[in-house]
Amino acid sequence: MADLRPMGVGEILDGALTIYRRHFITFVALGVIVLGLPVVLTIYAQLSGPQQHPVILFLAAVMQYFAGLLLTAGVIRVISDFYLGREASLAQALALGAQKVWPLFVVGLGKAIVIGLVFIVPGFLAAIAIPLLAKTGGLG
Repeated sequence: MADLRPMGVGEILDGALTIYRRHFITFVALGVIVLGLPVVLTIYAQLSGPQQHPVILFLAAVMQYFAGLLLTAGVIRVISDFYLGREASLAQALALGAQKVWPLFVVGLGKAIVIGLVFIVPGFLAAIAIPLLAKTGGLG
């Protein structure tokens, strides 16, 4: 088993750059395959006028969100394979990404709900409490 110990900043940077250098082509191929279509759709819609293609822009945004999730899972697979001493494969990275897109979406949706509640509930309480306190003279 590997010796677990805290790493210094230099070791972390060296490890990250080593992974990046050894798997550069895999990372680029993964990015091009996953983000190619959403980026092309976005560029097309923006160059032809965003007012003319709002549906295409919306579709491209949704595709880009899911592509980002797929890309994140795929990159994590490549990095994990590196640390486990296995050969990283583009096909395996894409397969894991495709397998994990839905769970990642659900987690992201849950996170958005929690963050939304964190901001909405205090705002709602303030919208009720401030006028009441102002009426009763509790603010001044």
